[in-house]
Amino acid sequence: MNDDILCLRFLNTHIAPFIVILGIIGNVLSIIVLRNRRMKSPVSIYLISLSVFDILLLVCAVVLFFEYPFAEEENSSFLPYMQNSSTEDYFNTLNKLVNKTIDHTKINNITTAHRIYALIQAHFIYPIALTAQTSTIWITVSLTVERYIAGCYPLHANVLSSVPKSRLVVCCCMICAIVYNIPRWFEITTQSVNTTESNYSQYSIQYDWHSIFRLVYYTWGYILVMFLLPLIALLVMNIRLMYALRRSDFALCKPLQPTQYLDTPHSSTNTMVDVNSNIYAKTSTISNKSITKPFPIRFQRSDHCKSCKSLKTPLTLYGPTRLAIQADKSITRMIIVVVGVFIACQLPALIFNIYFGIVSPKVLPYGWCALSELRNFLVVVNSSVNFIVYCVMGAKFRRSFIHVITPCWEIKLANTTNNNNTRKPTVRLITLRSDVTEL
Repeated sequence: MNDDILCLRFLNTHIAPFIVILGIIGNVLSIIVLRNRRMKSPVSIYLISLSVFDILLLVCAVVLFFEYPFAEEENSSFLPYMQNSSTEDYFNTLNKLVNKTIDHTKINNITTAHRIYALIQAHFIYPIALTAQTSTIWITVSLTVERYIAGCYPLHANVLSSVPKSRLVVCCCMICAIVYNIPRWFEITTQSVNTTESNYSQYSIQYDWHSIFRLVYYTWGYILVMFLLPLIALLVMNIRLMYALRRSDFALCKPLQPTQYLDTPHSSTNTMVDVNSNIYAKTSTISNKSITKPFPIRFQRSDHCKSCKSLKTPLTLYGPTRLAIQADKSITRMIIVVVGVFIACQLPALIFNIYFGIVSPKVLPYGWCALSELRNFLVVVNSSVNFIVYCVMGAKFRRSFIHVITPCWEIKLANTTNNNNTRKPTVRLITLRSDVTEL
């Protein structure tokens, strides 16, 4: 066998099991932290559901890892839910496991266990893993849509984004994934063949579907629903989100000037000259009572400034508005990283399945065998790495993790912060208020 394939198979047989175990632990910790009261938000609902289906996917991967000691083919599939059904390689391997001779006079318990294990893989683990994978993909798309609306259409965010609607979207993704994968539960039948030449029973796993249905559903439907459509949507929305973040950073650097109130004949209240002007809250301190009193100041963007370099006195935003903007941008950046990792891990599987949809070879070339091993390994990595992304990119997730998992550290950090903190009480108060929206 080619050395490259041996190296990649080493990843799946020796490295991937440890990644699966760590991924299950990380996803469980993510669910515990995200279920905390202070983390309640539409984004948290999507992340919790994503962690649940990632755990289900990893559990199926754990079951499928044990195929390697029993497999007899070099090109046997490692994760059948990533195996295109038109190739039949996976089910040929299962048939070799199932069709072991069982001598009734000398029953081998290990051989019987192999047969039962292969039947469980074909009839239960295979469709469950595909359903979990479909749910994971489209929940990731829904999460990106939520961030896309919040970043590119903020005026509609309060209407379209809420915790009940997020739960409804997650339920819809799960139901659609179950319905789409219903044929997977009935595509395989097990037949028992009794022979008179010798005293043994033989079982065979076979397809029941017509070749045209298999071509439409398994090949092209699988490629479109599981790969092309979600990846194109994620790429487009991620590019738009990154552009919106860059534009937001540039807009916050532009100088703003106060506008005057005008009395309109249609209303007795004062209105703004520029309807698109922003409202920021600046904090003033009353010296005799040493308390803070926020008051709104309305600004209008100046047209003469084309760059932040011409700004002599940079605008400084105070209060919850600035912190809310920063928190929202932090959430968006974290989701962009999560989606970026998802796209990178799914690209090899996309290339592999497109190749099989067009060529459908009976025997895998060595190069495509190596790509098959790589795609299976990256699927496991993708379902295991999100907890690390949350810890690195989410400031509030780290604080909530310390609060929920290790509260003793939170007390020590709070004491250290209070001893070393030289900021004003107003700033500390605003920082605490930022916990409402930051992730």
